[in-house]
Amino acid sequence: TYEAIVNPNNNVVTREPYSAYQRVDAPDPYTVVVHLKQPDAPSAIASFTTFVQGAIVPAHVLRGAADFNHSPFGTTPVGSGPYRLVSWHHGSDMTFEANPTYFRGAPKIARIVWHFIPNENSIIAGLRSHDIDLVDKFGVTPYFQLGHVPGLIPSLGPLLAWEHLAFNTASGPLQDVRVRRALCEGMNMSEIYAKVIHGMGDLGVGLEHPRGQWYDRSLKPCPFDPAHAKALLDQAGWRAGADGMRSKDGVPLRIVYSTIAGVIDREQTQVILQSRWREIGVDTQLKNFPPSTFFAPAQAGGILYGGKFDVAQCAFFIRSTDPERADYDSTNRIPPLGINHAFWRNPRVDALEVQGARIYDPAARKKIYDQVQQIEADQVPYLTMRWWTDIAMHDVRLRGVHPPLVGSIYWNVQDWTF
Repeated sequence: TYEAIVNPNNNVVTREPYSAYQRVDAPDPYTVVVHLKQPDAPSAIASFTTFVQGAIVPAHVLRGAADFNHSPFGTTPVGSGPYRLVSWHHGSDMTFEANPTYFRGAPKIARIVWHFIPNENSIIAGLRSHDIDLVDKFGVTPYFQLGHVPGLIPSLGPLLAWEHLAFNTASGPLQDVRVRRALCEGMNMSEIYAKVIHGMGDLGVGLEHPRGQWYDRSLKPCPFDPAHAKALLDQAGWRAGADGMRSKDGVPLRIVYSTIAGVIDREQTQVILQSRWREIGVDTQLKNFPPSTFFAPAQAGGILYGGKFDVAQCAFFIRSTDPERADYDSTNRIPPLGINHAFWRNPRVDALEVQGARIYDPAARKKIYDQVQQIEADQVPYLTMRWWTDIAMHDVRLRGVHPPLVGSIYWNVQDWTF
């Protein structure tokens, strides 16, 4: 698996943290020894989690191939889990059948069909009619809409993911930190938390979980201060006209705000922010896209990774509890080289991320990542809106579903029954 990831002929999302390896040895069938090129705390912790690359790939199927890019393994994978993929209609559904040789015993449900339904209204209708048995990664708004429907059971659990606004710092008006801060001070996060999120999840500043050991508790959230937001826009040269809307050198202050189409709470958030930002003189255009377009690689014309936005709303999923955030804030991870989709460049943060990765002592690392958080809070390449609660909803007929302490709702899928 390691050799496949670092093979330059294979198209992979990222070769981090595996590029930090010098070599990997397997002295016996049950031992793997990783030799790092230099001290690297994130690699030592996160390298073998499923959040990084996925599962172990089978050598007996893939060894000897020049690359995996066109291998049938991509659509007919082989694994060791409780179910086997038997059909895949791309963009529509996947069908799985029970694996009778699963090491924990054959699953109790013989067949599972997993549908891809991007529109949450369609999901709500399917749950109400009991045509859908389970939904995972459920939105907050549909969860509250279905809270009193008989025969549906919610499962709530923690999730290392945060909803955020990414500000395009590479082009357009949001290159200016004063404009970014004005947008932050022109929005009332408490309003969104109450009206849209219904108090679900945790509020915090920056890219560290507010309940975690690495969070800098001295950070203060951006205040709701429309008067100061207007002053910041004045300082940046964006002057209000008779209608209250702003322009500079004859160019109107117009921003494009994008997210995934059909996600109700995000679309509700957009409407609120569009109104709030208009109050400080910013014309906000809403342009939403299906996930396949929004998250497409930069080379394929993707909205997020191609930088075709001014403000983008989505979520980050952390690959581990390590505090390193180089994937999201370092210059060398700007798309197409990584997932710094704010296109943010800050030499001081670049240096601090490298320094923090080279140290194993938690207390020393804490001081370094506190500095990173303080710079990010000041420069606001991202605005964290909330840390998610993982929400799943299932039909009462489906028994054995239990929220995980960490990870996927499918952790015990082999035990589910009807």
